[in-house]
Amino acid sequence: MTIGYIICAHTQPGQLVRLVRRLRGGGAHFYIHVDKRVPGSVMREVERDLGLDEDVRLLPRHRCYWASFSLVEAVLEGVEALLADPVGVDYGVLLTGQDYPLRPAGVIERRLEEAGGRSFLSHWPSAGRFLDRVEQWHFNGELRGRRVRVPNRLLPLRIGRTLPVGLEAFTGSAHWCLSRESLELVAGVLNDSPEVGEFFRRSAVPDESFFQTILLSSPLAPTIVNDDLRYIDWSGGGDSPRVLTVDDLGSMLESGDLFARKFDPEVDARVLDELDAAIDARAQPARLL
Repeated sequence: MTIGYIICAHTQPGQLVRLVRRLRGGGAHFYIHVDKRVPGSVMREVERDLGLDEDVRLLPRHRCYWASFSLVEAVLEGVEALLADPVGVDYGVLLTGQDYPLRPAGVIERRLEEAGGRSFLSHWPSAGRFLDRVEQWHFNGELRGRRVRVPNRLLPLRIGRTLPVGLEAFTGSAHWCLSRESLELVAGVLNDSPEVGEFFRRSAVPDESFFQTILLSSPLAPTIVNDDLRYIDWSGGGDSPRVLTVDDLGSMLESGDLFARKFDPEVDARVLDELDAAIDARAQPARLL
């Protein structure tokens, strides 16, 4: 079982390096995108500490903005590299630099090997504001070096549109574990129907609908499990999940999930050490008395 981890990071290079080291070995390969807005010193730090080799590749960089297609572009760089890798990756796992595994790397490999080619992606049919994200025209990017989003408070422009033929709108989490077959299907759709990529380029928050809409509208829909295998706490409200701390250790470990997010050493510098220790202790065989 070979897993390709696509990691999109924009902060905390030390945490990114730690994430890769924790998963490295066995059949793991890494395709890392670092936001182009991050200083070059961060890239040099990552290269120095990881020691780039055949199992770790740095991807072409994009300037990434929340809710824009730039996030999808960064992920697609990873999908392209994963599919082209001669090692023949079986599963792709999308992570951010603030994610961390809740199981040893070997357990993650076994769980996906036992999945029988199924993919793991949270999803639900788009409705209300989620449907507006794709059925209304949006611009989210840069003009003359300045961030611009339309519609906005000053320009509440609303232009309706229709999804490309054959697609039904779905929404879900931006994170996933997808089989190679699923990733090849997405790549094939973009190659054969470039209008699909152009359509999502003018949608809002496309990283939460792009893969869902393509895959749930495809013959592979029955193989998509409605679970992203992530422990995420949205109890704080708002657009971002709560930062996890040592107080969440029990809930994380008992969740049955493979990964958790998000972590921030500036909020809790101990939690990853405690998490590693707990995971490693559980992985040790029972001692004979």
